[in-house]
Amino acid sequence: QVAGFAVHPALPHPPANSYHYTRRSVVQRTLSCSPAQLLMGDATGALSAGDNGLFSAIWVVASDMDGTFLDPHHDPPTANLEAIQQVEAAGLPVLLCTGRNRTSAQERVPSLDLCQRAGVYLNGAVVYGKEGGIIHERTLPVPLLLDIIRFVKVSSDTLALVLCRADHHFVPEVSHEWCLHLHKEYGDPYPEHLGGFEAALERYGAPGAEAPHLLHVVGSPESLDSARERLEAVVEGRVKMLRALPTCLTMLHPLCSKADGLQAALQEVGGKLEETIAFGDAENDIEMLQAVGVGVSMGNAMQVVKDATSWSCASNGDDPPGVAQVLTELVACKNGVQSAASDELKSLRKNR
Repeated sequence: QVAGFAVHPALPHPPANSYHYTRRSVVQRTLSCSPAQLLMGDATGALSAGDNGLFSAIWVVASDMDGTFLDPHHDPPTANLEAIQQVEAAGLPVLLCTGRNRTSAQERVPSLDLCQRAGVYLNGAVVYGKEGGIIHERTLPVPLLLDIIRFVKVSSDTLALVLCRADHHFVPEVSHEWCLHLHKEYGDPYPEHLGGFEAALERYGAPGAEAPHLLHVVGSPESLDSARERLEAVVEGRVKMLRALPTCLTMLHPLCSKADGLQAALQEVGGKLEETIAFGDAENDIEMLQAVGVGVSMGNAMQVVKDATSWSCASNGDDPPGVAQVLTELVACKNGVQSAASDELKSLRKNR
């Protein structure tokens, strides 16, 4: 067993028609193109001859939240919420895959009962099943955690530390100007005070202590740029480090990612990575976008994300937003109203 990794007993496998999810016939799915065919094209960007279309093999939707499903003010556009309803009515499950914890995510989308949905949270460190329980999780190795706490303690004049375990956040010093940044700007839970850095070291160094699923080093973009190289020297490859936000460096178990979490969530709904279309905008989305059948970067995505994906759509601030545009066409293709051929899709453009 890898340190910091636990797989919970699997929940009973859902029946084929649960979660508003009805699989098409084996014959139809056999005729669908392979993931390799989906992304291969000629010099003009059109799919190869004989391909059944970009959406032919897609039966699951996965989406990041901030910068993707949510608008620039971190609210869900009506068009995106309506698109989810249409997609699920067409028989495809929708999975939210976010860096937020579930409580924070629920506050942004109150019309969706996330306790009754499989979902990927904390960048893949925690995955919940449809019955509300954790079905997969990864935690940070304790020796590494203690080294990071010591690093931030020395740099606490410019950096803050936020430790996350499921729906709870903890900070060594709640008075630090950056400790409440994620709470104020993104609606994350108000963090619990650990009583200082020495108390944090004592708490997490104690035998049997519950390690956090992930942690954030928070500060100004300039402070994080300055600290990143020094922090990388401290962690020495023992952690996965991602810049999910300009003001936040997120650190995860080395095997943790949204792709890793999505795999567990897909088992819960009876889907496969190659049958999934996913949307994202930041570094922490790249592995997921590359693992699925069709990975789509947002028009507002970081350039590194666009460079890593084959497809992009409109931004999260457009009217209608990019996710809604793509999902509307996906539903039209599934209902036979529109061709799934890539050269007839108006919501997607090819990156490479």
